[in-house]
Amino acid sequence: DMPAGSVVELAGVQTVGTKIVSDEVTYLEDSAAGLQLFLSRTLGVLPTLTQKRAVATGEISASVAKRVILESLSDLEIFESAPVAPRHIEADAAEANLGRSVVISGKVESIETDAIFLGRLEGAIKSHFAGAKSIFRVDDQVLIPSVVDWNSASGKVELWASSSDYQLLF
Repeated sequence: DMPAGSVVELAGVQTVGTKIVSDEVTYLEDSAAGLQLFLSRTLGVLPTLTQKRAVATGEISASVAKRVILESLSDLEIFESAPVAPRHIEADAAEANLGRSVVISGKVESIETDAIFLGRLEGAIKSHFAGAKSIFRVDDQVLIPSVVDWNSASGKVELWASSSDYQLLF
């Protein structure tokens, strides 16, 4: 819990690659927490590899998202494979897993073209999933590999499907 602007060095496993949320972000996590690493595309292209041990050096962002800003691609060192199994959580536990790779479990309340909304006690949570409208139906019970993060556009915690390997529960 260091203040924004502090420079930190973090070690963990790169669990979610670029292009899931944005080509400017990837995710690093360890047993205690997960966070977003941001590198402006004008400064370099983040690696797409996942399940690799990594060390990142950057500045803690003032954003609501748990984010560390990298100044250059050399601020992220990638090492050997280190598989991490995502946590299995209910939709109600999303906020407590910000920046983490998870398998989210929930009931579909509504559907948009590229998103579903999973029911929760405190209101539905949006899960970005390409082609959702042609795949899911209201009341489906689902398990979806995802990353939990803050969406600055909506001002809410949301989910981004990190894989199309969803499961329908019956």
